[in-house]
Amino acid sequence: MKQPWSSILGESLCGFGVALPVVWLVSYLWLTLLIFLNKCGLNVPLCEQGTVVLFTKLSGFFPKFLFSIMVVILAPIMEELIFRGGLYRAFRSNLSRRSAAILTSAIFATLHFNLVSLLPLYVLSFLLIKSYDRFGSVLIPISIHAAFNCNSLLLILLFKAQI
Repeated sequence: MKQPWSSILGESLCGFGVALPVVWLVSYLWLTLLIFLNKCGLNVPLCEQGTVVLFTKLSGFFPKFLFSIMVVILAPIMEELIFRGGLYRAFRSNLSRRSAAILTSAIFATLHFNLVSLLPLYVLSFLLIKSYDRFGSVLIPISIHAAFNCNSLLLILLFKAQI
């Protein structure tokens, strides 16, 4: 049975509302640990994700608009189809759900190539997998992912404008 769009939207907003504070808390604790490790002399790189750097360097409405479409619409669709709809399902057929979720989340976070976002993205991926398992559809993780990316872009615009 197909789920109505209003139900998908409601579940997505609920999932986003749960995921956002969890990911923010993990981000804060992870960054605090990385800063502490730097103060201890470990020289951990604390750089922004490449997509954040690229977005902040873009000038003009049209380039930022196109980039935003890619980040908020295209990336969540592609990443969710690849990671939740593809890898996780493939791993789940040979591993336990937990092992498949751990492995998929580790790959998802690692492929973003950024130490600062590694653990927060791992947690986000794990939460997206939980929503995928709960509803049996990739549409809700796509929507949560899109809302998460949109929120991130809005925060970048807001805070980079302040600097």
